[in-house]
Amino acid sequence: MALIAELRRLPDFDPDVPVAQPAGWNVVRGFSVPVWERISLPERQFRAVIDGWHGSLALNADGLVTPSGPILITDEAVKACIEFLIELIRSSGAWK
Repeated sequence: MALIAELRRLPDFDPDVPVAQPAGWNVVRGFSVPVWERISLPERQFRAVIDGWHGSLALNADGLVTPSGPILITDEAVKACIEFLIELIRSSGAWK
């Protein structure tokens, strides 16, 4: 699968202001931080925010095949990608 990740820290981050859900994105429940998803086939995009660090990850399996058939974006793959994004943001936050 093709993954593209982006991280950035917003200079005007205020920890006392709740992070708003981005327009056009859906909440993904079950994680310890705010996570959102946007699906525009064949791509799924995820966003998360931790301590002023904004991370996004795009997951695209379009046209990728194995000997047993096309690669599918399963629920397990989505969970693993979101957990990877969260860990990536947390690791980057150590650079502050």
